[in-house]
Amino acid sequence: MGAVRPTTPLDRVAGAHDAAVLAVARRGDSVSRADLARALQVTPQAISKILGRLIGRGVMTEAGTIVSGPGKPTTLYRIVPSSRRAIGLHLTRSRVRGVVVDLTGEILERRELEIGRLQPVPELIETLALEARALAEVGSGELLGAGVGMPGPVDWGEGVYRGTAQPDPWRGASIRQLLLEELGLPVLLDHDSRAALVGETWSQPGLLDDAALVLVEDGIGASLCLDGNIVRGAHSHAGEAGHTVVRMDGVPCSCGRR
Repeated sequence: MGAVRPTTPLDRVAGAHDAAVLAVARRGDSVSRADLARALQVTPQAISKILGRLIGRGVMTEAGTIVSGPGKPTTLYRIVPSSRRAIGLHLTRSRVRGVVVDLTGEILERRELEIGRLQPVPELIETLALEARALAEVGSGELLGAGVGMPGPVDWGEGVYRGTAQPDPWRGASIRQLLLEELGLPVLLDHDSRAALVGETWSQPGLLDDAALVLVEDGIGASLCLDGNIVRGAHSHAGEAGHTVVRMDGVPCSCGRR
């Protein structure tokens, strides 16, 4: 699918500026240079440079003009949802769900595959790659990469699944690196409840700045967003209840406890 070009410090600075403008534009309404300058507390000249870059990349476009008084009409700008796509994969112990979304988080297509068991890591990577390649055929915008959400302890920074206390064939697997090598695309790996909350906050900008998400699947996961930031905690477990005994005489668990 193509080689991943390493980023430079200038790329990261420009990317932060671009992301700030897109965060405002993603709220839905067309915006002017003055609107963006006020929202981001920068000069209109700085906004002009950022807009020029985003328009050149096809991410934003002009959306007409309005007349609000004497002088030149005000030019409006809007985001181009179809300009970029991303793949999302949700891995559980029994299935893989996949989506491809546009720049605003709108789902273009969904897929679901029952795997029925804990596949060995090489087989698992092949399964994820096949789903990603099928989803990559949907839509016309630039494909930015793939995000993988999975239950259990996940090292977000290293892209490694840390595993559970019980025997686990996925424990220690470098899911992100293995999938990156298979696809040739940027890959992110995170706990599935956090990935879900990131998706919700992205597709509903400004509405979920303080939120908790509880995800019920084969187990129960949870994540937190406070002041618009995803909370990870010192060990990337913030919001998680963990592997918890609810009833001392409850049903036996596969870990050996109740």
